[in-house]
Amino acid sequence: MKIDTITAYMNGGEDYELIFTIDQADFDKVKDLDDVSIIGHITDPSLGLRIVSKQGSEIDIAAAGWNAFTQSN
Repeated sequence: MKIDTITAYMNGGEDYELIFTIDQADFDKVKDLDDVSIIGHITDPSLGLRIVSKQGSEIDIAAAGWNAFTQSN
């Protein structure tokens, strides 16, 4: 499908894994936990809303997906 995996994580409709952020100072506390998958880190807000993958690709973060409260049937 040629879709970036980070884009799929951030916007996919099937939530198999909870996505959360932590302060970079707490990284060592979670990096070796079996049930936590590290997918990247968040940049400084002054650089814009982006997530940086382990491979170094930067992806803009934008609200996407379904909002049941604003969609009409």
